[in-house]
Amino acid sequence: MADSLASVIDQLTSISHFLSQPLVSTLFHYHPNNLGQSSFDPPPEWEGWWDWAGGECEAEVGTELDDPWLLLLKYYNSRVSGHECSDKTSSVPPILRSLINDACRLALPRDIGHVYPDGRCSITQLPNDLKSQALPGMSPKKAHEVVQMVGFLETLLSFQSSLGSLNHVVDIGAGQAYVSRMLRDRLNLHVLALDWSEVQKRGASRKDASKIARRARPTQREVVNADTASPASDTRRTALGPKAGSMTYVTTRIDADSLVSATDAWVEDRQAVISNNDATPEVTPVLFIGLHACGSLTTDIIRAFLSARRAGTSLRSTSWMPHGAVIVGCCYNLMRSEDFPLSRTLAAQVPSQWLRSQQSLGSARLAMRKIAWRALLEDHLQETQDDVGHERLGSEANDGGTAEMHRNCRKRLGRLNDQVFANWETFADVVRTKLHLQLADWSRPPSRVEKRIEVMHMLRCIVGPVVEAYILLDRFAWISEELKGTPMAVELVNLFDQASGSGRNVAIVIHPS
Repeated sequence: MADSLASVIDQLTSISHFLSQPLVSTLFHYHPNNLGQSSFDPPPEWEGWWDWAGGECEAEVGTELDDPWLLLLKYYNSRVSGHECSDKTSSVPPILRSLINDACRLALPRDIGHVYPDGRCSITQLPNDLKSQALPGMSPKKAHEVVQMVGFLETLLSFQSSLGSLNHVVDIGAGQAYVSRMLRDRLNLHVLALDWSEVQKRGASRKDASKIARRARPTQREVVNADTASPASDTRRTALGPKAGSMTYVTTRIDADSLVSATDAWVEDRQAVISNNDATPEVTPVLFIGLHACGSLTTDIIRAFLSARRAGTSLRSTSWMPHGAVIVGCCYNLMRSEDFPLSRTLAAQVPSQWLRSQQSLGSARLAMRKIAWRALLEDHLQETQDDVGHERLGSEANDGGTAEMHRNCRKRLGRLNDQVFANWETFADVVRTKLHLQLADWSRPPSRVEKRIEVMHMLRCIVGPVVEAYILLDRFAWISEELKGTPMAVELVNLFDQASGSGRNVAIVIHPS
């Protein structure tokens, strides 16, 4: 572990230097909306790409593939994939080529099955991808994640001898309990499903009732799913015998302290239930899991894990101890500032997947248009607010309607349907209607402004995986330091296929070494 920790510190240092470069740091100092203002003055660090981004590029007949942001994407994709660059990317400024080269070098590999730091999983082979299975009530992306998560947990519990007797799992941020139910029904595990939302709990209850009803009349689809049970699940069933698992759903505010308290209460209840019939272990082994532990929930789970481990190895009396954890984080932009200083800088997009197909490229075009067109509104909205302000000064005694208009101008635009972005005129009309603005037609700003916004956003997306690597490696180093001298190890395991839509695909896995 010492060698791994030294290596990760070196990587963190390199990433820190990269993110501190003025060209990179200024990408997050400004928002794309700032570029939509005619008064915007680009920082001097952007001089090497500003004119190029706003210039005219030669396009192939009938295509738009030569927009500057797409040239960046194609160059980036060639670096990620190792393929030769297209001749058309030769116009990409050297300063941006260098940035992209460094970003590709510093980001973590995201191929499914890759494990950090060794490149291979020390636990066992990852489960086969079963994303083709249709699971009731789930999108293909969600089904892929649930099946992969449960499959990985099966192998972890079945082939780690020190986890062979573990049959208690805490699912943190359980949502509608898709993973919890599969662990209960497939592996006969006892699961505490924790979530903060009563709405999610009611949804989970409906799903559970529906599943019980379907058991009497299984569909062909469910028969297929049952027939694909893995050898790992068979091993678990054989080891645990015929006893059925259970699921307890609890809604509570979740942080490190409440997670420990909720687990305390649940384990004590479980021990009371079984004490009359079976021998109860002095300390119940527990596994923490979190599929998409949003924002700071990941760090809260880790803090609870470390706290409970310390309590379990001290002289204090405790009824349980965590023996492992599998946590997939997400929504890094929602992290508390004390959990990471760069928490607000991560772009959620996965540009390495944008050229995968015409459909994914079309989705990327639409997403880019949404960012750019929202930014292009800045001057129009600012003019509206200025006009309203002048009217207020001239009619303080009778400003009821004007005050309402002023409030409307400051509303969030919110989410708009994709069809709204078919053309600028439709977009402008919908914005005026939604914000209740009685204005003349809005002309579309010059194309060079839109192109610069697109390039700036593309660069933020390219740097995003480096920021995510910074966060993941920081957590890896922290856990490694805390586990030093204990019989535990930590790895970063790529559980999901990003091509399935699972952008956040890295699990923090803590297990006996």
